[in-house]
Amino acid sequence: MVTNDLHYTASLSNYLTRQKEQGLEVRIVKNLDWRIELSDMERAVDNKTRLIAVSFVSSVNGYMENIKALSDLAHSHQAYLFADIIQGVGSTPVDVRAMGIDFASTAMYKWLQGEHGFGSFTSRRILSAASSSRPNSRGTPISTTRRGRPSPNRVPLD
Repeated sequence: MVTNDLHYTASLSNYLTRQKEQGLEVRIVKNLDWRIELSDMERAVDNKTRLIAVSFVSSVNGYMENIKALSDLAHSHQAYLFADIIQGVGSTPVDVRAMGIDFASTAMYKWLQGEHGFGSFTSRRILSAASSSRPNSRGTPISTTRRGRPSPNRVPLD
């Protein structure tokens, strides 16, 4: 996997623990003047890469990743893109489909102004199930079960 040093610190710690205990290969791209250069990410990604994991907006300094470019990079190597979107969603438009995000997660307590303990995870597989979705009262698609009831595990991000 490839990430960078502006990603959320607890995530980096998790990846490094998995590297030590399970042999996960982790490549961490270093920032240059508190920015991550796309060319540095490109050098770190190869055909062995299965995941690029980044924070959409860094909690370290507010740096906003070029998510679409990272998605294109990941997909050109048959890898996935995971984006931790907690620092941006609610204050910055996030269209996970258009950005090419394969997996995204957020909590509700930041810019979404929700309660602690609530969050959302979505994956491209969930997004591709849009044909089994129906709009909620605001017109936002929500996943439904076969019986047509809202899925308790799906919070729309776009």
